[in-house]
Amino acid sequence: MSVSLLVVEDEFNIMQTITESIQNFIIPKFNLNLLTADNFYQAKELIYKNKIDISLLDYLLPDGDGIELLKIIKELNPKAIVIFLTAIEDYKLIALNLGADDYILKPFNLDEVIAKLNNWIKRLDYNKSELVHLFKDYYYDKSNASLLINQGNYYKLIDTLSYQESILFETLLSNINNFVILNDNSFDNYYIYSLRKKIEKLGLKLITVKGGKIKLKVD
Repeated sequence: MSVSLLVVEDEFNIMQTITESIQNFIIPKFNLNLLTADNFYQAKELIYKNKIDISLLDYLLPDGDGIELLKIIKELNPKAIVIFLTAIEDYKLIALNLGADDYILKPFNLDEVIAKLNNWIKRLDYNKSELVHLFKDYYYDKSNASLLINQGNYYKLIDTLSYQESILFETLLSNINNFVILNDNSFDNYYIYSLRKKIEKLGLKLITVKGGKIKLKVD
């Protein structure tokens, strides 16, 4: 199954070194969706648009701090793994006490970073994936909100739904080909539009009518 890895680091050279190593030594072994941000607000936007499985967070950022990102990640996905990067040893205890799963002290050994990421990704419980057959060779994995196609020996990732998109999609999945009335204000037009664009890649249709009615149409 696909794993979303978020790296948040404001120092360009450190970010470049980490991401290049991930691309060379981790991505070839795992079905990994790598996301990067160099500031708090960019990271926050990515967190709300993607279900984060594992993150490598810089503790101090120019416009915020990693602790606030930790809280958001854990709120949206309590099973997410959060690893902190910090140059101040006292910060590691603060992070661990607030729910972080691991830490790496700066200056770090790059081999340590890659080893920890490899181990945490392996420990993610792939066996508990919840595959829902949509139609033909298309599937939805509820465990990480992924749209997949079965290509025989493996499932290929087509797209990943954000947290809000996944809630909407799963609501519609339980009422396929039937209209549902949306009373939750969190399902605004942005999420409906975004979800529609993603599921169109599978040939699925999202139909809306007046009165807040919407349905997932599967032929």
